[in-house]
Amino acid sequence: MINWYYNGELIDQNITSVTQNIEHSTDYVSVQLTTDETCVNNNIMFDTIQVVHFNPIVWDLPAELELEYGSLYELDLSSNANTWTWSTPENLSDHFVETPTITATVNEWKHISMKNGLCSALDSIEIKITKELLIPNAFTPNNDGSHDTWHLSGIENYPNVIIKIYNRWGNIVYESAGYFNEWNGSTNNGKPLPVATYYYILYLNKNQTNPSAKNSYEGHVTIIR
Repeated sequence: MINWYYNGELIDQNITSVTQNIEHSTDYVSVQLTTDETCVNNNIMFDTIQVVHFNPIVWDLPAELELEYGSLYELDLSSNANTWTWSTPENLSDHFVETPTITATVNEWKHISMKNGLCSALDSIEIKITKELLIPNAFTPNNDGSHDTWHLSGIENYPNVIIKIYNRWGNIVYESAGYFNEWNGSTNNGKPLPVATYYYILYLNKNQTNPSAKNSYEGHVTIIR
């Protein structure tokens, strides 16, 4: 007779193999063999198989990341691993942690090796450095060839930018999806705006709608004529 046990509970009989779903690392499968033949000590043989539970590694890392030159960014793997090793440790606050902070100074690849018991995993992320975005707080649209438009240095790195300009009463006076430094102090209908201070919100990613979100900017700009 063959008896199969899972954590001490009988699960099957009189078959030579058994399939069992394992739920915990402390689980075990046992088999008991009983024969009518006389053995040296007894006619019952018992053995236990200790189950080794593999916990696959999970993590979350984008394929690439665009950062402004000189900015700081925390790489968060959200991983269930228990050891981490980042290659090319330059520009990282620590290359043996799950959430190192990177200082963006050079285009490069970062490679990560993760382990969790007997399981391991590898991944990479490409770091792309963008030019610093410089936003002037005034310009002079008087057609003299100097500072006639609101020129944002580095805006070419953000082709999906959304720009909204408001007057002091909170009304939108100008907006643009994509920006090529063309705002000359007029409304979208071409009407020149009076000398005043206006307020802007820049969404560098067109999917962002929250001005307090990462990669969004807000401030003021003054038209001087």
